[in-house]
Amino acid sequence: MGSMRDERLNRMWQGKKVKFLRPDQTQPGGDGDENNVDEYGESNWFNIFTLHQNRDLGRGSKNCVHESMIPEWMDLVVWGHEHECLIEPSESLVGTFRITQPGSSVATSLTAGESRRKHVGLLEIKGQQFRLKSVPLGSVRSFAVGDVNLGEKARENGGVLDVEDPKVEERMSDLLSAEVDALIQKARDDAEHLRQDAEEEAQRSRALEDEFDAPEKRQRKYQIKDPDRVLVRLKVEHTGFTTLNNQRFGAQFVGQVANPSDILLFHKRRQAESAKASKAGGASRKKRGAAGLDVPVE
Repeated sequence: MGSMRDERLNRMWQGKKVKFLRPDQTQPGGDGDENNVDEYGESNWFNIFTLHQNRDLGRGSKNCVHESMIPEWMDLVVWGHEHECLIEPSESLVGTFRITQPGSSVATSLTAGESRRKHVGLLEIKGQQFRLKSVPLGSVRSFAVGDVNLGEKARENGGVLDVEDPKVEERMSDLLSAEVDALIQKARDDAEHLRQDAEEEAQRSRALEDEFDAPEKRQRKYQIKDPDRVLVRLKVEHTGFTTLNNQRFGAQFVGQVANPSDILLFHKRRQAESAKASKAGGASRKKRGAAGLDVPVE
């Protein structure tokens, strides 16, 4: 099933205008069998459904395809469109089929889901049984993502960040630079582990490949340019603090990262969360006061 607007597809599904054609279990099979069922009365057909739509990940009831919409007689669902790599088959909510989500082969956006290791899958089917062997992709630029809360960092470091400090932006830059340096090192370490895993997988499969192609035909044609220039995204919760200019901040990392102009992503705590935290803090102070704690002593 190709991609289409989720709202339209949802209306069609609810209106029973989406129909699936299932092989007739009583018709003779193509291999000369008397029918398409085995000696135990189960179907010899293995049913795979591939679709390119949003999954139900909190997007709303009409902005995605729900697993309950998919026919129960499916054996395996290959879910496209989603970028996060979840290659290992997982049990569906319906419980009658499994779902694999290969994800994108490269990082197409700087989100946490894209930072997971990229894989492709080799599917083997025998009767009603299947096995999906995940193969790590080695030609992928490494990507690391992190979070930092400036308010928490200020408290942890003994008030090193003060909004009234005329040099607060400079101190913020130093603090965030240290966080980015750690992410860069993490991404490079992950890239090295990925290259080792990919090479080990290549060695295991080389004997099988030699049966079909000569070794000189399987040489890698493309390489990542400057593999040490990794992708990094640091999400900064800056409630009560100012922001930094992304391009000016990223200038110090030119040559180290592939995205120096958009390393930082500033955001503020939601008002509802702030109000809840403030209310919880007030209630805690009242309880401590009632217990005789935090009471000034003359």
